Amino acid sequence: MKKFFVGLNFILALMIFLSAPVSAEEISGEKIPLRIARLPIIFQSGTPNEETISKLEMKMSRAVHIPLNGTLKLVEYIDPDESLGELQKTFATVRAENRKAKFQDAVKPLAENLNADIVICPVVMKYHEYVTGISGIIWESQIFAAVEVGLTVYDKRTDELIYKKCYRGYSGSTIYSGYASFLADECFDKVIAETGLKQKIMAIKAT
Repeated sequence: MKKFFVGLNFILALMIFLSAPVSAEEISGEKIPLRIARLPIIFQSGTPNEETISKLEMKMSRAVHIPLNGTLKLVEYIDPDESLGELQKTFATVRAENRKAKFQDAVKPLAENLNADIVICPVVMKYHEYVTGISGIIWESQIFAAVEVGLTVYDKRTDELIYKKCYRGYSGSTIYSGYASFLADECFDKVIAETGLKQKIMAIKAT
């Protein structure tokens, strides 16, 4: 009789095991790629020329690039237009609840709405540049430029949200490093470094 009960317990345990839900990942033995939403750069006040925008977008693309991802399939990049459209709707909802809300306040709910593991939202809050000529003993051009950039990186896996911003301004004689495009480049380098964005993306290889 004791052997009968032992056998019955084994059969019941086996039935429970076989009836347990199995994920697609477990069945295929393949790792499901992380979903990353890297939004296009949002310009709030002032807009650079197309060349500058392209350079800044390229800088962001390189920051989230994983070599050989096409083969390794570690990451699935969500379409930027889809991400931007969803952000606009999400931000409108967040702003309706809090008129002082900023884009970084919409990043967490955006991750849920997009089913994204990581959300990256770069915003240029200010981009202004004025070049004037001053007549005196000699004619001299002057630059007045101001750039402010914010970058939000949210990792839904750990519920970690990092926001960093950078301001650069210049007023003086015309020099290359005084133009707004140069200041913006500096700001993006700084916020990318301070958020640890590149390190977070490259660490995906080891997960």
